[in-house]
Amino acid sequence: SIDQLYDLLMLAADGDYAALESRIHAISYSDDIRDQALNERLSRAFEFRRTFRALLHRKVSDSARAMEMIDDFDTLFEYVLSTLADGWSVHNAEVIREREFIAESLDSASAAADQRALQLKALNDISQRLSASLERSQLLDLVATNLHRLTGVVHIAVWMPLDDAPDQLVAEYTCGEDAERIQGMQIAHGNQQDLTCRAFSTGRIQFEMSPNPLQQGAWYREGCGVLALPMLLYDHAIGVVTLQDPNPVEQLRFQQDLAQGVISQAVIALQNAQLYAKVRTLNVELEQRVEERTRQLQEEKDRLATINEISAEVSSTLDLNSLLNTSLTVLASISQAEHASIMLIEGDDSSLLVTRAVYGVPPSPGNYIRFPLGSGIAGWVAQQRKGALVEDISTDERWVSVPGGSLRKREGSMIAVPLLMQGEVLGVISISHRDPGFFQEGHLRLLSACAGPIAIGVNNANLFQMISAEAERRYELLDRQQTEASQIEAILQNLSDGVIVCDLYGTVLMANQAAGGVLGRTIEDLLLWNLHDIITRYL
Repeated sequence: SIDQLYDLLMLAADGDYAALESRIHAISYSDDIRDQALNERLSRAFEFRRTFRALLHRKVSDSARAMEMIDDFDTLFEYVLSTLADGWSVHNAEVIREREFIAESLDSASAAADQRALQLKALNDISQRLSASLERSQLLDLVATNLHRLTGVVHIAVWMPLDDAPDQLVAEYTCGEDAERIQGMQIAHGNQQDLTCRAFSTGRIQFEMSPNPLQQGAWYREGCGVLALPMLLYDHAIGVVTLQDPNPVEQLRFQQDLAQGVISQAVIALQNAQLYAKVRTLNVELEQRVEERTRQLQEEKDRLATINEISAEVSSTLDLNSLLNTSLTVLASISQAEHASIMLIEGDDSSLLVTRAVYGVPPSPGNYIRFPLGSGIAGWVAQQRKGALVEDISTDERWVSVPGGSLRKREGSMIAVPLLMQGEVLGVISISHRDPGFFQEGHLRLLSACAGPIAIGVNNANLFQMISAEAERRYELLDRQQTEASQIEAILQNLSDGVIVCDLYGTVLMANQAAGGVLGRTIEDLLLWNLHDIITRYL
């Protein structure tokens, strides 16, 4: 109020300026005065001067005293004006500083926003590039080159564990200075003093402005700060990206978020690439299984077709040689064998095997040989009554050379299976090829499956030959008996005495004309009688 200011001016007139100065400062910095312009403050000050003079004239009756006090007041008023002006200057300076700070903050925020926008754009571009590739090597190359381009650091390396040595990290991709020197470098990640190894083991970001060169690997560039960023997949480090630069704060620390964003995108892309590789591997395995199954089905189809063809041949012929030769031709064709043979048990000596049919060699007496049971691979098969798959004949102890042939062991592979009929060995069928390991289990199954119909055919042919021989023998015997009977009939008819020939039971078998004349009967009637009836009637 005016009265308070008046009292304070009175005190100032007596030399006590502290209270007046405190009050003027309070007025200058009050809410209703603080934001006023300088002219408004001066206008209020002069209004206060006029009011104070009027108040002084009313309170002081002595004009001389009043004028003297007015002069003193003018001096104090000048002080008040100076104080108000100083307060306004201080306030204005504060306002200017605040506005400058706000402007700088806005400029910094705008620059940060622009930088952030550029970083987001760069991340978006990198993300698109990473998502467009499913090759691991290409992804790692994109990470290294793009990080080096965005951050501008002097060196970047992407470290990944070796597939065949998981305890080793290898610098698969590098960019910047010393890139060729560090490319392919390996370090053991058990060294926890090494920042790269520590980041991989702990899964945490490692940053040091001045690392100790003695504690780092040969990859470290002396005088550079290091930022090691682990590539985390489900809280597990699958690799490490190291950035080195002499200005670690500006180039490394301030760009850590950008680098981490790129690495996070790269980890997702690497996971996708890994899943794609697994799917591709599964597809390859599935295709291989399909091919293998298709091959097996084709083999089974060929096997059934071969069995059917052999069975048809067995049912269509009883000629043993034709059956054996046709069977060998079909088997050799389906199994791609170079040589084949069928040995049968000798009819006169069941302890011997004799060659009855061959394939792949010109017919000659030397190809038809005999082997005792238990001798050679074929003899062993006949004796053991089970098939044999020999991958290399030269290493098989059961192989024996043909008598009169070369003593050098043959080379190649061979399959031999017995021909069984109702538990009886009829012979052995074998196929061979010059290449060791040519035949597989599938060939053995094929030959074993075909051996059954061939054994049936051989047995049928043997039975047919046996029946044919027996029929021929009986025919010859009957013919001989008929010849003998004709001779006896002629002799009997030429006898002058009556003769009747009968069997033990009295049945008349033969009678001559003389007997018919004696008995008064024809020969035909006598053949219908019995000897006992003739004796009873005529004796």
